[in-house]
Amino acid sequence: MQSLLKQGRVPEAARAGSFGYVGAPVTMRNYEPLSDLELVMNQSTSFSSYERWLDLDDATAGVYYINSGTTYKREYLASNPAELIAIRIVADKPGSVSFNLHLRKGQSLNRWEDYSSKSGNDTIIIGGESEDQAGIAFSAGAKVVASGGNVYTIGDYIIDELLAKFGNKYHAYLSIKTGQGHVSCSWLHVSFTDLWGDNAPQDNPYPSTFWPGGAAWLVTHMMEHYRFTGNKTLLEEQFTILKETALFFVDFLTDYNGRKVTNTTLSLENSYLLPSGEAVALTLGLTLDNSLLWELFGIVLEAQDILGQHDHQFTVQITGLRAQLPPLRVNSVGGIMEWIHDYTESRKTDLGHRHFSRLFGLFPGSEITNSNATTFKAAKMSLQRRMSNGGGSTGWSRAWSILLSGRAFLADMVHSNVVQLLNNYTYANSLLDSGPPATFQIDGNLGGTAGIAEALLQSHETVHANGSNGFQGTSLQSASTGSRYKTFFIRLLPALPSQWSANGGGFVSGLLARGGFKIDIAWSSTGDLLAANIISNKGNDVYVRLRLHN
Repeated sequence: MQSLLKQGRVPEAARAGSFGYVGAPVTMRNYEPLSDLELVMNQSTSFSSYERWLDLDDATAGVYYINSGTTYKREYLASNPAELIAIRIVADKPGSVSFNLHLRKGQSLNRWEDYSSKSGNDTIIIGGESEDQAGIAFSAGAKVVASGGNVYTIGDYIIDELLAKFGNKYHAYLSIKTGQGHVSCSWLHVSFTDLWGDNAPQDNPYPSTFWPGGAAWLVTHMMEHYRFTGNKTLLEEQFTILKETALFFVDFLTDYNGRKVTNTTLSLENSYLLPSGEAVALTLGLTLDNSLLWELFGIVLEAQDILGQHDHQFTVQITGLRAQLPPLRVNSVGGIMEWIHDYTESRKTDLGHRHFSRLFGLFPGSEITNSNATTFKAAKMSLQRRMSNGGGSTGWSRAWSILLSGRAFLADMVHSNVVQLLNNYTYANSLLDSGPPATFQIDGNLGGTAGIAEALLQSHETVHANGSNGFQGTSLQSASTGSRYKTFFIRLLPALPSQWSANGGGFVSGLLARGGFKIDIAWSSTGDLLAANIISNKGNDVYVRLRLHN
């Protein structure tokens, strides 16, 4: 595959991959809920004063309503230590509570050997075991404890085999997950994995499969955790993983046109047109990979310096490879180039593709900042062009667009994307992200709240010093340059939308910044800073800038 890609024979490389690169089976199995508990109240459909609530802090939920003159209250409590969910149903009139309870597997892609059964007059049990070797054995039960009245069970129910609507896996290119793999000297993580760490390339079609950068993305969170907390003990425990991840790419990078590139790779779920007009996905030297490795190599160099675990040969090797990565380049329309050459997306609809892979260096990475006006302008162009063509078409994608807009200082776009996320990709009754295609994808919730914070506070840049001799100027650079000789830099209100000030101003408290800072901010109805309280939990120095973008 690597040789074919270097020769530009991309369709042949794709065919070779489909025959010899994917795992067996070609797709991993789904993970599923333990069972579905269906509770049906025996009541008329006429309700009033209906109220539902959910409290994620104490894992409780409830429903209040009036039906036929009777007030009902149904409360739920989930306890992980006790491994149970308790439901309390009460009414303000005696003899008014009547319901049917069913315990079943619901939709299931896997085959289970057992089915639900009764135990006495008040308990039903469901259990079974996967027919596959070393599969999961499971059991669950539901017991009714009544205060008066009658409780009885009716029969056993065989469970039908059905198909789950959505194949639930850990997608390593969207949020934080775990995985494992193996290469000669280190580890690899591709796009998908499951609870067992199955890490073979799988799930044809290959445009979402043959991507090798999952490990590099995952381990960036190790250094990010250190930057926010200063937890040196944890960083030391994780350093071996950081170093082995870098060592994998030492082995994996190949030569191409005087540069070191990833090969084989692809832009996730995207494709491009060859000069012949054929749509393909496989490539080498992807911009996403280049930005990831620039970040990874800088992180591992900084970590070994912080920990005093110096390895001269490794340092020289990583520093040299980092310098040979392809630089960020501007394409023919003024944006960041996505592929190794200036290809065109294979479909017009992909101009608004939901992925922003080429902009990893803007967020969550830190390679693209306004200290380089050329690449910063090109990144803004790429973001604006994608959004003007229908980008952000899922909850997680819309959340990513908020984060990118904040890093690009596009305050109006921040606000419009927050509105779109809440109106089009959030359930009104729970505020949970609605996907699609899944019924719920947490990426949209976590990314959306992070995007709001990013508009109010940024700390991914640093002011670099020259060892112990003090600061040499105030040049802003990425936090991942590879040097520990730097002072943290914080921007207050860098992308504050005017709409967030219109009703008398606003405030935020308890935000955390890299370097171990806790920050409260208040602003006026005109968006001007009223007050800021910055606490240095680790005693670090910091530069602070307010609403200036250069």
